[in-house]
Amino acid sequence: MNTGGPAQHVAILAEGLTRHGFDHHLIFGSVESDESDMSHVLGDGSGDVFLVPELGRSIRPLADLRAVWKTFRYLRRVKPDVVHTHTAKAGLVGRAAAIAARVPVTMHTYHGHVFRGYFGPAQTRLFLGLEQLLAKKTDVLITLSPNLKTELLDDFGIGRQDQYRIMKLGLDLDVYSSEIPGDLKAELGLDPSVQLVGSVGRVVPIKDFDLLLKAFADVPRDDLHLAIAGDGECMADLRATAEERNIADRVHFLGWRDDIPNLMRSFDLFALTSKNEGTPVAIIEAMSAGTPVVATAVGGVADLLDHGLRGRLVESRDPAEFAQAMVAALESGAPDEQREETITAYGKERLVFEMRQLLVDMLDAREK
Repeated sequence: MNTGGPAQHVAILAEGLTRHGFDHHLIFGSVESDESDMSHVLGDGSGDVFLVPELGRSIRPLADLRAVWKTFRYLRRVKPDVVHTHTAKAGLVGRAAAIAARVPVTMHTYHGHVFRGYFGPAQTRLFLGLEQLLAKKTDVLITLSPNLKTELLDDFGIGRQDQYRIMKLGLDLDVYSSEIPGDLKAELGLDPSVQLVGSVGRVVPIKDFDLLLKAFADVPRDDLHLAIAGDGECMADLRATAEERNIADRVHFLGWRDDIPNLMRSFDLFALTSKNEGTPVAIIEAMSAGTPVVATAVGGVADLLDHGLRGRLVESRDPAEFAQAMVAALESGAPDEQREETITAYGKERLVFEMRQLLVDMLDAREK
């Protein structure tokens, strides 16, 4: 339950499906030392929860085997009709345990993938082979966008066409309907007239905040500031880059924050420079706040931004090109209809309704 889209998505499903009469059990693991934990959002309405401490993001063969064993024992005890897994590591552990426990229906949601930019060639081939094998034993494969489905099916040979369903993220976005501006500029001691570019996420190589800093340095404006919310292994390198580029006085490293709606309403522009993404929650949150977006065209980002109609997409990893896109986005602002359309398309009740219907259809098909 590390802070991010999958955890929010799963928490909403846990509460929503329990509310709709499903006996729901949520199995989750431990966060890494550089991650923020949001398991506190799991309340009394989330069904039964079961922590497997050995389950984590890092690859640890012995701990991973213990995670499979503990998950298998739990599934044998509760005897679920359906096991639905999320994310790469939990997807491998959960489905391996579900197959061993002979669970009738298995489903997996790809919030993204780890087959580009995460590991070296040998590890990537290993994980891809495991994913291809598990996909053959999975009843339903869910992606959050059409682009992600195309990548998995056509580029990586995972699963069959008839296994896939596309189901958008569902988030609690009502708080973003507020017209009250954020107060981050005041917190940072900035004049309200100063424009602020913001970004949110784990400060790790795949997010490539280094590109964002270099692009920001290329913008010929001394009155523009940048705020980055998050933390991770690349933080020291980012601080060094800011010093080297003489922009340290205009770059604000916020650390982990729990006031994301306030941040998004404070930003004049949201920027994302990832090398690989599924469907970034931060972009949805920015759009829900009416904040313009510029992002690298990776994974499901193009679908999210309607292929450039709802934000600016940058195809290359050239800092100068990203800088030009930021300047253009600051000048043009966000589309008038962006906020309302985003809140409707990615709301939590829509997700719960679609998932409930899929589960009912799958279980009915099993009984026939």
